[in-house]
Amino acid sequence: MRLGGRRIDPSSADPLERRVLNVVQEMAIASAPRSQTCTCSTTTRINAFAAGHGGGDAVVAVTHGAMEKLKRDELQGVMGHEFSHLLNGDMRSTCA
Repeated sequence: MRLGGRRIDPSSADPLERRVLNVVQEMAIASAPRSQTCTCSTTTRINAFAAGHGGGDAVVAVTHGAMEKLKRDELQGVMGHEFSHLLNGDMRSTCA
């Protein structure tokens, strides 16, 4: 990824990554879009974004700071916001 992120391996044993993957899977079940899940470990700031051109190349990313500092319900709110970008097709194509 051009922004210093990496895809979270679906078989990751890291508890923070597992929590993010679980939240994303819950959102995908509820809203139907499929996406890869990435983390940007280069910053401790709280942030997340959706990127891609739509369809099969959608990516939802979250910073390591968000994974560490947000409670699960807060993380759900942030990821729900990013999924709204997927549903509305208004994500930027900043990830490669």
